[in-house]
Amino acid sequence: MLLNINITEVQGTYVILMGLITLFLAFVLPAYAVAGKQYNVARKILSCATFLTMVHFTIQYLLHKQAEDIEITRTIVNLLFGVPISFMVYMSYYYLQREGNVSTHNWLFAPFISLIQISVLTITQMVSQSDTALSLATYIMSLLYATILLYYSFLMLYEHYNILADLKRGERQHLTPFVRYTRWSLVLLILLAFGFPIMTFNDNLLMRSIYGIIVISVFFFYIINFSIFGIKTNNDAPTVSHVQAEDEPKEDKMQLDTAKMERVTTAVQAFIDSGLYTQSSLTMKQAADNMGISINMLKIWLRNSPYEKFNNWITMLRIEKAKELLLNKPDSIYEEISEKCGFCDRQYFYRQFKKQEGISPAAWVKEHTKPTDYNA
Repeated sequence: MLLNINITEVQGTYVILMGLITLFLAFVLPAYAVAGKQYNVARKILSCATFLTMVHFTIQYLLHKQAEDIEITRTIVNLLFGVPISFMVYMSYYYLQREGNVSTHNWLFAPFISLIQISVLTITQMVSQSDTALSLATYIMSLLYATILLYYSFLMLYEHYNILADLKRGERQHLTPFVRYTRWSLVLLILLAFGFPIMTFNDNLLMRSIYGIIVISVFFFYIINFSIFGIKTNNDAPTVSHVQAEDEPKEDKMQLDTAKMERVTTAVQAFIDSGLYTQSSLTMKQAADNMGISINMLKIWLRNSPYEKFNNWITMLRIEKAKELLLNKPDSIYEEISEKCGFCDRQYFYRQFKKQEGISPAAWVKEHTKPTDYNA
């Protein structure tokens, strides 16, 4: 009875704490966060996760107030709430990694598995409501839950290595603060995912309790790092640092007069015509030097363009160049195309092409090349 009282007191505390965290993420953090639109979406996803966690603890608190013979019921509640909560936590991280470009099947994977869980539980209750049948259902639901955790952990880990590779190539430098602030959160979230299948088949109450405490601690740790990143990092601002020449006048930070804008536009067009954007590991400073303008002028031009950021603009130019090469020579290998366009490897070229065009290079060639062109 004493243990039951202690558990309910802890759960009651968690209900209050998760409610406060939800209010913080939903209403307080937006007033201080400067990390941009994608961060704001991720913040809303994480807010939904903390709200569901509060509801989850409330239900568990009420269940612990009841009779002691409902252990299976509490386990089922944990599993049913665990899927959407974990999905939202992991997706809030993955969404930032992918800069908002999350494919539909990755959004739908967890809901699909959740439907399977509910189906398993429903069928079990229709066939048999014995403790043995319900225990079997909980094991199946646990394995499905573990599948979700491992699936999204793999996605986050794979994207993390992609980001690190891009940073080494001088690409996506604006993600450097995100990697720095959330690296340990990623490690801990992945360790939790790999630890869950082990705990599923562990009947030791002490071990399960310790694992539960670790889960809550990692959750809080991630929220703290997520918040610090949002407050300290302005992802909407250009992130390439530079030192301006001493004899060069400083332009207005937000706008240029008509004459200077025309000069920049002419310089940008000459830069495009020269094909210098295909240089591998090109930086904004190098591009501005090649154009004969200051980096600040180039930043202002980018802000007034559809691309906003240097990496977006250069990637677009390189993809357009790749499309031109693919049309002229459809049978070209990706290594050759990626090298000629300034991409450092085939995999990065393929990923960026699909991100911009929505289809693979091969599919794009098939759509834009007449059948007779292959026989020419």
